[in-house]
Amino acid sequence: MSYFSMKYGVYAPEILVQWALDSGYSTLFLAEINNTGSALSFVRSAQRKGLHPVLGVELRNGMQIQATIMARNNRGFHEMNRYITPFIHDNKPFPSVLPHFSNCWVFYPINNALTRPLLSHEFYQIDLRQLANWELRYASKFERNKVVLLSPMLFKTKRDFNKHRLLRAIHHNVLLSKLSPEWHATGQERLLSRCELEALCGGYLDFWERTQQCMQDCLV
Repeated sequence: MSYFSMKYGVYAPEILVQWALDSGYSTLFLAEINNTGSALSFVRSAQRKGLHPVLGVELRNGMQIQATIMARNNRGFHEMNRYITPFIHDNKPFPSVLPHFSNCWVFYPINNALTRPLLSHEFYQIDLRQLANWELRYASKFERNKVVLLSPMLFKTKRDFNKHRLLRAIHHNVLLSKLSPEWHATGQERLLSRCELEALCGGYLDFWERTQQCMQDCLV
């Protein structure tokens, strides 16, 4: 996510585009928190530099992630915006289970399992830290082919993380020394090159490959 995720992200979309190219990626998925404000600048910058842009939104109630939506095409981008708008305008919390989307992929946090089966356009999302515990915690509970790797990447340096913590302190109107760890990212959300990411996947590279398949299906 970029600095369009207000008081959370630290980089401009254009900087993330250049980082992705320098880091070996041909596609970049940019999902902001509860908004799509970065879409125009992100897509224009990506197209100018030959990067495949994928648009999305991360639905949160406070710090709690409810779902991540990925637009498969322009109709999906419209569908996504049409869905989130009344929640934002009326300041209503997002539900834990979303309605059917015809032109979007939908990803639910793996620790918030649904009480119904996943639909064809739905998956569970897992991050690198959780992936290391796949066999121990998740393998017996989830279909492997319905789980994709979505690992948040926010920071290059410790200075970036400190900037993020300052933004969160401003958001909560507290001194930095009084900022609860529950109100900010962990600091492990490092911007990884493609080689680093794939090395960290180890024997679970297929989770990342499913993510790429979803992204390759998208065109805006």
